[in-house]
Amino acid sequence: MALSDIIDSFKALSNAGMLESGTPKGTRLFLGNVLRGDFHPSTIWAVHAANLADKEALVYKDRRLTWSQVNARINRLVHGLQALGIKPGDKVAYMLKNSNEWIEALAACNKLGASAVFVSYRYTPREVEYLVNNSESCALLFGEDFEKVIREAMPSLPIAETRYVQVGGEPKPPFASYEDLILTGKEDEPSRGLRKGGSRVIIYTSGTTGKPKGAVRDFSKTGLTTLIGLLRTVPFRRSDRHLVAAPMYHATGSGLATIHISLGATLVIMEKFDPVEFLETVDREKITTTAVVPTMLRAILMLPEKERAKYDVSSMRVIICTGSALPQKLKDMSREYFGESLYDLYGSTEMGWVTIATPQDQIACPGSVGKAVPGNEVVLIGENGKPVPDGEVGELYAKNKLTIEGYHKNEEATKKSRWGDYFSVGDLAVRDKDGYIHIVDRKTDMVISGGMNLYPAEIEDVLVAHPKILEAGVIGVPDEHWGEALVAFVVPSPGKTLTEDEVMDHCRKNLAGYKIPRQIRFVDELPRNPTGKILKKELKARVATA
Repeated sequence: MALSDIIDSFKALSNAGMLESGTPKGTRLFLGNVLRGDFHPSTIWAVHAANLADKEALVYKDRRLTWSQVNARINRLVHGLQALGIKPGDKVAYMLKNSNEWIEALAACNKLGASAVFVSYRYTPREVEYLVNNSESCALLFGEDFEKVIREAMPSLPIAETRYVQVGGEPKPPFASYEDLILTGKEDEPSRGLRKGGSRVIIYTSGTTGKPKGAVRDFSKTGLTTLIGLLRTVPFRRSDRHLVAAPMYHATGSGLATIHISLGATLVIMEKFDPVEFLETVDREKITTTAVVPTMLRAILMLPEKERAKYDVSSMRVIICTGSALPQKLKDMSREYFGESLYDLYGSTEMGWVTIATPQDQIACPGSVGKAVPGNEVVLIGENGKPVPDGEVGELYAKNKLTIEGYHKNEEATKKSRWGDYFSVGDLAVRDKDGYIHIVDRKTDMVISGGMNLYPAEIEDVLVAHPKILEAGVIGVPDEHWGEALVAFVVPSPGKTLTEDEVMDHCRKNLAGYKIPRQIRFVDELPRNPTGKILKKELKARVATA
């Protein structure tokens, strides 16, 4: 590592508050782990419980838990899970809305050496069956709202009746009570030997191109340098109050929450996202950081100006936006309302954070997703399997310590996603001479019309630049003459009247002739997955059945 990198890393840690002195007990814990080479993520809870005992750790609804209180609950839960027969290496699924219990369950799995399997709380019984069976989970924690879903799925799940744990409400047999597990457990720190197997989580991808795949990541192998690389780009601090607004079963919500836990910051948790509640919480709790997907940011910024003016959002320093393409229109609106706080992050469940466009980057190179975050190596690979020069389109592969081990029980998909030690989720990109990365489109979304490669994302960006267009989704459909032809699904802005002629005139002014959609279809909304990605399969199905 170059001297300049060492200096930058030291500054980043200092600015984040990570070099603040702790209590004698906390210092002993930390140094003891360092000397043993034990950098397991679960140890951070004990260190923070000693150094930040009375500081708020989790705020959820009317509950405010300090670091010492949360660590005690986590330890009790570990012992409670052990009483159910859960052991290191086992997989524990949980289907919970955002809550303090969600955080506690993840930490307990880490301390126990078990793998946490995230289950979307939007899943149907059949989807739960697939995920639990595919992951080979041997226990399931679920919120009281999902009792009916779980009971319907139970006959097809490989889980003993004694290992279903209900969070909230009064569980009916055979379900166990989450709070009873904690009440009967001990507060003693679990043995370090339990976590030798690692600190794995299995996060299932959104499944936009097929069945969800279980991405396996071991956080015990990420190391401190991964966090430092992020802190050199984004000014997170120990003093932050981080609003968890995105679903934590997805990498956006859980990943950014984990970062702030590592810092010893305070998490303020929203059970589910609502734009007005979001602003109310920012004002009331003096929120400084958050993570959202573009659809969430759009919902906030599309609130009536009079409604947004009710709330003081001046405390907000950092808004991480990720999950799908972020239109320039949203960036401009965010800057006007929240100030220079928006960070456009490109990454994935599989690769973690790869590039980030800071507020300064968005001015210096509009339309890019910034440069590679320190600790990342990015290479763009052409159709011949070799790196392409700057300025040419290639499939983006990244290498970092956050990259997953692979897809659970799916060696074929894992192998297809690798280029040596690098990993890809199929995005096409261009790197300019200054090192800025521009995402062109998803490889599977590319359309070949008349022998020309067309990228729907480019056309969507042009469409949403129209003042009367809120959202747009572009797909390719079979065409006898061209091979494929473009169809654009357009959502008009609220209260605006829009005609097909207006859309086509806008396209003619801003796109080459071969890029202009052959059809324009007006819709009230676009089908999206929870991370905001447009479900192109659904759009194609609409055309096929029309």
